[in-house]
Amino acid sequence: MKLYSSNFGDGTLSAYSIDAANGSLTPLAPSSVAPPGAFELGEAKIDSSGKYLYVVDTLGMIFGFAMQADGSLIAVPGSPFAAGRAPVSLAFDPAGRFLYVANASDGTLSGYSLDATTGTLTPLAKSPYSISGTNSYPNQIATTGSFLYVADNLADSIQVFTISSTGDLTQSVSGPAFPVGTSAMGLAIDPSGSVLYASILAPSGVTALYGFTINAGGGALTPVAVSPSQFQVDRFISFDKLGKFLLVPGQGDNGVYGLAVYPYDAATGVLGSPVGGSPFATGMYPVSVSVDPTDHFVYTANDQSANISEFTLDAAAGVLTPVAGSPASAGLNPEFIAIK
Repeated sequence: MKLYSSNFGDGTLSAYSIDAANGSLTPLAPSSVAPPGAFELGEAKIDSSGKYLYVVDTLGMIFGFAMQADGSLIAVPGSPFAAGRAPVSLAFDPAGRFLYVANASDGTLSGYSLDATTGTLTPLAKSPYSISGTNSYPNQIATTGSFLYVADNLADSIQVFTISSTGDLTQSVSGPAFPVGTSAMGLAIDPSGSVLYASILAPSGVTALYGFTINAGGGALTPVAVSPSQFQVDRFISFDKLGKFLLVPGQGDNGVYGLAVYPYDAATGVLGSPVGGSPFATGMYPVSVSVDPTDHFVYTANDQSANISEFTLDAAAGVLTPVAGSPASAGLNPEFIAIK
C-alpha cells in the first residue's frame, strides 16, 4: 500500500509505502513531489479504480497524477485543471465517473467527468454550480448514492445536491437546508451511507459533532442528538472502513493533541462513549484522520509538527496503538492523507 500527504505550507506531496504487517511508513524515492506551479495543496483523493490521485490547490487548480506501481506519480494529460477560487475539498461520485470540487471563495462547486483511461478531467457543461443562500463558503464535500453533501461554513448548514446520471448537480433544498448551529467544518459519511456527521468549530471555540441519518431515497437528513465532543475538534473527521467507529482529531482540555474514537450505531447514528484510552496522543494540530482500506491502520496529518502519526486499529474495540517509530516526518503543514 502507498500513502500520500498533501502539504499546505510548501506545496508538496509526501509519499510513503505502508508496511502491511505493522502499518509503519517508509518514505519512497523520491519522498517529496513538488507539482510545478503548486502553492498551497489541500485535500487529496484517490479515484475508485486506484489509478489516479487528485489534489486541490488554493490558486484555483486541481493536480492529477497517475500512480505507478512503485508509488511514483506522473502528471495526467492536461494537469493542472482549472477550478474556482480557493478550491479546498474534492469528492468522487460513488461510481467514480465524476469529480466534484468545493470552491470556498466563490461559493461554488465545480464538476468534471473523469477519463478512466487517461485520468484527464473535463468540466461538465453546466459547471460550476452555485450554492443557494447568502454567504456560502463550502468547506468540505462528501457523496453517497446519488447525493452530494456540502459543509457550508458561513451558512452554518449542510447543503444537499442531487447527482444526475450525467453528473450534473441540482440543489435539493434551497438555503440552509440542515442547520448545524454554527461554522460547519468537516463532513464524514459512514461506509453504509446511512449516517453523516459534521464537525463544528465556532469562532468562540465551542465545538460539537452534529449527527444525521440519511434518507437513501431522497437524501434528506434527520438529526440525531447533538454530541458535544470531549475536546476541541480541530477540523476533519472520518469513519473507519468497517463502519464501527467515528474518529475525531482535536485537542483536550489539558492542551494535548489527540484522536478520539467513538463507537456509533449505524441504524440510529447515535454515538457511544469514547473507547478506553481515548483520546490517543498525536502530533501538534491533527487536521485530518485517514484509515487504510484494510481497516488495520490509522493516520493523522499533524499540521504544526510537520509529521504523520501512525496507529494500529483494534477493529473490535476501537483502541489505537502507536506504531513503533511513529510519527513519520512530512512536508510543511501536512493537512490531508490519501491511501491506496
